[in-house]
This record gives sequence, structure tokens and C-alpha cells, in this order.
Amino acid sequence: MKACDSLKAAGIGSFLLVCCLSASAYSDQEVSWAGFSFISQADQADSLYPFSTALEKPVLRPLLTKLVLYSEGSNKNITGQLMDAGSGSAKSLVVALDKERITSGKFGGYCRREYSLSAQVILYDGDSQSILSITPVGMRRPYIDHEESCSALKGDQVRDRFRFCQMYLGLETDQDFSASSFENKCLNISPNELGPGLLKEVAEAIATLEVIEKKNIRYTGIGQVNLRPEAVAILKGDRELGAHGFHNVNGEFDVDSYANWIGQSFSKSITNITGTPVVPLLKGKAIGGSIPLKFSDQVEVANLKLPQLDYSFDITVRGFKKVVLDETSAREAWAFGTYFSISFGLLDLHKPESLIKVKNAYVYEKARGDHVNDWQQFDYSSETVFRDFAENIGSVNQKWVKKNSNLERKNAKNWFRYIDGKLKDSR
Repeated sequence: MKACDSLKAAGIGSFLLVCCLSASAYSDQEVSWAGFSFISQADQADSLYPFSTALEKPVLRPLLTKLVLYSEGSNKNITGQLMDAGSGSAKSLVVALDKERITSGKFGGYCRREYSLSAQVILYDGDSQSILSITPVGMRRPYIDHEESCSALKGDQVRDRFRFCQMYLGLETDQDFSASSFENKCLNISPNELGPGLLKEVAEAIATLEVIEKKNIRYTGIGQVNLRPEAVAILKGDRELGAHGFHNVNGEFDVDSYANWIGQSFSKSITNITGTPVVPLLKGKAIGGSIPLKFSDQVEVANLKLPQLDYSFDITVRGFKKVVLDETSAREAWAFGTYFSISFGLLDLHKPESLIKVKNAYVYEKARGDHVNDWQQFDYSSETVFRDFAENIGSVNQKWVKKNSNLERKNAKNWFRYIDGKLKDSR
């Protein structure tokens, strides 16, 4: 039986990605490629993810099949064959898309649009439908369009579909999005032509994963992401900065969307650097402790059960600050400061001493008079502080601790060592 046919017979999927284990996954056994799904109710997938659903069958499914199952250096534990139900070893892995979005805003006399894709790579038990590990992946890409209209709802859908395809494939041929370019630079691309896009990023990660026995059934994730009122006011554009357009929904700043992004960025940094899957925040996505998955060729929705967290990171967004560092008649240097509080411990039981305040200043130089997207720089600053935080878990950088946190040297060493030990329990 072919791989795709066997998956349909199981009622669990059609397309996309992976059947592998994370470095914290299970022993040397085959894992079924369950495919690609959309986090949504049954009747919402087409409206929430119109471009990805259109690209799935002609582009994404065939490319990923070749990358994941048949490319040189692919993970040999991945199989298109089904595991025996009820055997206790029916493990599968699915990629569930949770965001496909276009946002836009004025950028000088032009229109700046940002395109985003994010998904969860989910390892689950096929018998119980319980999630065993969940890891976020995703990317976003900005474009400057020379047009007066600047609405994400009134964009060129042919162009938008082409741009999302380029993001998946890791290509950049945006100057020509005609029917012929879509045919040649989207529909007819071979695996060896792919660039650093979403598909290749995931496939390369799968190929290098080590499959080992999970000794301890412990789960670490993002418990809460809270925003202080003053931070919300800045993000909404009520203060000195304009609104954070990337997280606007129906013309208004959406707190849950931003909180999800903060949680995903943080958990992605921890996972990539420490090798421990960290369950991300899914505000508005997970309902009643489960994630609804809609497969494009299935009528019913599968509900995978989220794991109960043992340990959690709780994050508070404290604020933002933009200051000029240096300026001449020709150039300007700005620092974009982001400020967070992070605590770690047993779920819903964090000790006061577990809290750390961290900050980062992302420096950006530009020609005087050039427009700059402030929130893009603030987002870079946030991603940097999360990455630096994760790197300190394995090896404490005392210079970073002194400059970017409120912890004393001894306390920092003990605290990061504690986190490292608990993350190892979750592998």
C-alpha cells in the first residue's frame, strides 16, 4: 500500500510533514508519517488557511514526501506504513498549521505587508490520541509594495498565493508572480531547488534528530504570557509608537495573537538550543485541553489531547523603549529595548525567587530620513533575549547575566542549573 493511501485508510491525514521523533522521543522504532493538518474546526480550514489549502496537494505534499521519506540523509525511523493499532507502539507525527496571515500598514509612501506561517510539529500516540511532544516551527517575511491601497483584505490574491508558496519553498522571485512564474517557480520545483524555507527547515531538523528512549514522562511548556497594561498601551499605539500591525485582527491589536507569538518564540529558542521540546502557548487554539485538527481530505475533526504540564515558564511583557544612541547629519543609531520577567517552576506553583527580569537592546543603524518599522526591531530584540536566555541554561554567561538580568552571579548559576535539570527530565 502506498504511503498516502495508508494514511487515508487510517483517517489521519493527507500531506505535509514528518514522521520522526524529537531528541526526547521514543526508542529505536518506526514512526508513522501522519501528514499535515490545520488547527481548526471542520468548517474553518479553508477560510483560515486559504493559500496553504490551495498549495497542499499540488506542491507541499509531493515535495515533503520526497524530502522526508526518500532524500539522502533522511531519518530512517520515518515510514509511510501504519503502525499496528493497539500494539502500544503506534506513534505518529503530524504538522498542524496554526497561522497563515497577512498584515499590512503604511511605510512612508508605500505599503508594508508581512506574511506569516506557523505550525506545531506534534508527536502523538495513535491509540490514545495523546500528544507526546509538541514543537513550534514558523517564519514570516516582509514585503514593500508600491501601491496606494494598503489593506490585507484587498491584496492581489495571485501574488499572495505566490508569496506563501515562496515562503514554503524558500525561494524569492517576487518581482514576477504571473501565471507562468507560478507554474515554473512554485508548481514545478524539485527538492534540490529548495532554499531556506519552512519545508527545508523542518526536513533538515528531522534528518538530524536522534531517536532515544524517553526515560521520564515529564512535560515542560509555556504556562502563561501576561502583558502589563503599559505594555499593551504601547502595543496598541496609545503611546509614542504606532500600533503593532503584525498582530492586528480586524483592525485592532489582538493580545492573544501577540501572547501566542511571544510563547512560540520563547519555546522555539528553548527547544532549538537545549533539545527539549517545550509545549508552546496556544491561546484561542486549544479548547478544553485538546487541539482540533482538520485534515484536508477528511470530514471529521481529530482532537489530540494536550499533555498536562509538570513544569512551566511564565512570561510577563513589561514594556518597550526606543532611544537614539548616536546621530550625524547622514546616519542615526537607535536602540530598541524590550523588557520581560520570566519565572520557572512547577505548574501554577512558582516560588518568588524563581523570577528573573531580563532585557535586551537591539541596535539598528539607518540613513537619516529613512523609514524604519519600529516593531520589527522590537521583535528582533525580543527574539534575541529569548535566544540568549536559552543559551544560558547550558552554560551561564556571567557578562550577559550582569548586563541583561537582575540576578547576582551565584543565584544565576544555581537558577539556570535548576532549569537545565528539569528540562533534562522532560527529554
